[in-house]
Amino acid sequence: MNNNGWKRLLKDWGFVLAVMVAFYALADWLRTPSIPDIAPDFTLQSVDGSEVALSNLRGQVVVLNFWATWCGPCRTEIPEFNEFHKAHPDVGLLGIAINSGGASKLNPWLKRNPIDYTVLVGTDPVQVTYDVSTLPTTVIVDADGRVRKSFVGAITEQTLTNAVQSVQDS
Repeated sequence: MNNNGWKRLLKDWGFVLAVMVAFYALADWLRTPSIPDIAPDFTLQSVDGSEVALSNLRGQVVVLNFWATWCGPCRTEIPEFNEFHKAHPDVGLLGIAINSGGASKLNPWLKRNPIDYTVLVGTDPVQVTYDVSTLPTTVIVDADGRVRKSFVGAITEQTLTNAVQSVQDS
């Protein structure tokens, strides 16, 4: 291939690469939930039957993890969140099960797949309020109730630790 052929090939592939980067950036932007600055309050039932209100956790950083029993990436990150919870018991960690049935369906699943933090039965209004369209989605709320960070897709314990630490430090 002569010099002009290489230039043309690089130019064509450069264009394709630029389009791909733009497409993925747009897709990521579209997937990012649109949540109000102040975390909308909710009261949901936990799998043990108690009610949990987000507003009762003011004064501490809270992690909301929207997940489902049928979601592979969600199941992958559960051990990571269990480890985070053990290392950071001062952080409120709520697993909000979406489209997974009520407590009667969740409890048998949880016996086979232990989750060490509070699991709540999610509702459609909460899912809509937090603009959760992709699972898992994780939202970090600061001690004053402000939404500080959100992640779409599975995250690691280290990513969660770093994110929570940055929220606590600011």
